[in-house]
Amino acid sequence: RLDQSRVAADSVIRSAPGTSGRELQVSRGGALADPAVRRAVLMALDRDDLGRPELPDGAKKLRTWSNTLLLPTQPGYVDQARATGLVHDPVRAGKLLDEAGWELESGRRVKDGQPLVVSFLTSPGDELATAELKDVADQLDAVGVVVSAASRDADLTPLTVAVSPFPLAHLPEEAVSAPGASELAGRVAHELDPVRRADQASQLARLLWQEVITVPLYQEPEFVAVRSGLANLGAHSYATTDWEDVGWTS
Repeated sequence: RLDQSRVAADSVIRSAPGTSGRELQVSRGGALADPAVRRAVLMALDRDDLGRPELPDGAKKLRTWSNTLLLPTQPGYVDQARATGLVHDPVRAGKLLDEAGWELESGRRVKDGQPLVVSFLTSPGDELATAELKDVADQLDAVGVVVSAASRDADLTPLTVAVSPFPLAHLPEEAVSAPGASELAGRVAHELDPVRRADQASQLARLLWQEVITVPLYQEPEFVAVRSGLANLGAHSYATTDWEDVGWTS
């Protein structure tokens, strides 16, 4: 275990941004069928804060993830939250809900007499999802949205997703499911010019962010415990280990 390795004698923890990300898969039916409501949920969430359960003691802040296609450390990454303006902003989230017809009554969003309830998938023994459920519920409660736990068919499903070293060659299935995304995804898949391909990928990522097909949270870190004095071995992320360079310094 990482916490045991951290206090072990003659050992160090080496870390690097990993090859996977944590996200919330978003339903586009039921309570979240309206894109405006999905955007309000996105803007109500403090994604910087939602990564706290993943951090071991003493670790640095996680890299917030704001792109459906690329991790923050991959070439061509654009922070789509900033590019679209759909950033953490509970006040604007509340206004979006107002405009969508969800009125605030006694601290709860109500439309046609029904409260706005969003379900969140958890399963027994999943401590990370349980912690995320509590934080998401607290943050959405601040804008009047109720969050309930569900064992299946939820509006929000927390997932850890592996991201390929060549992500534009392996677009996620949801990349073609949003309105207007299919044509852009086809261009990305067949474009040979790297500059045009990067631009088209950024356009696609922007569209997917605006449609809120997922809520990317953070790039998961990679931790490796090694003996002190062992050089050039540790968390390698997408890199490969050159074993000729690995050895003891003394």
